[in-house]
Amino acid sequence: MNRKPELIMAWIANSISIIYLLVMGLSYFSLKSGNASQREELAKQLSQNGGKVSLDMLQTTMGALAIILLISTLYGIFATICIKGRRKLSIILFVIAIIVSLMALNLIAIVLWVIVMIMLISKKESKETTHKDDEYIYH
Repeated sequence: MNRKPELIMAWIANSISIIYLLVMGLSYFSLKSGNASQREELAKQLSQNGGKVSLDMLQTTMGALAIILLISTLYGIFATICIKGRRKLSIILFVIAIIVSLMALNLIAIVLWVIVMIMLISKKESKETTHKDDEYIYH
């Protein structure tokens, strides 16, 4: 069965998730390797807003979200690879990717993965039947 629309939407969602992962990773490493004046300015801004968030807590949260986003992106990629051959496995992997990605707030990719999953569920596999009068059966 032609699964081209599902594949296109799934790869768009995976690309968005990868871009989000790269931005998250860059911001994590910029927080980690920033010079002292930048770190002091960020700590000052965080304390002015009335938040009780320390710089280390922000850095740890960003690292954890990046790891969660990496896991959900990998599940999304594996699900996309399985679309043509194993539809049910692909649906299960998309469900796992959606659940894991909810923690990282990857909302655009989640919406696209849900649409792809619904399209996979709604399209049934076409079964080819051969008739006994078919000339290719006996060759």
